[in-house]
Amino acid sequence: MNGSPIEVDFVKALPGLTKKYGIVWVIDEVVCGFRDAPGGWQSVVGVKPDLTTLGKCVGGVLPIWALVGKADIMEAFPHDSL
Repeated sequence: MNGSPIEVDFVKALPGLTKKYGIVWVIDEVVCGFRDAPGGWQSVVGVKPDLTTLGKCVGGVLPIWALVGKADIMEAFPHDSL
């Protein structure tokens, strides 16, 4: 991928490695957000992490953030803390 700060082949190898070693894989889309595509940088590269962090792109430039991810991981977070 032209202009990517990380080698795409390395990024595409991460899902298999994190699964093999039982590591939760997080992609930080706070800066990239939806600038490159509606699915973020991860959709451009063609990967799907366990968790994704998002920033102002979800709040219409308001200073908020969001954590999204696979249901089995998200269930570990308290649901009544809001």
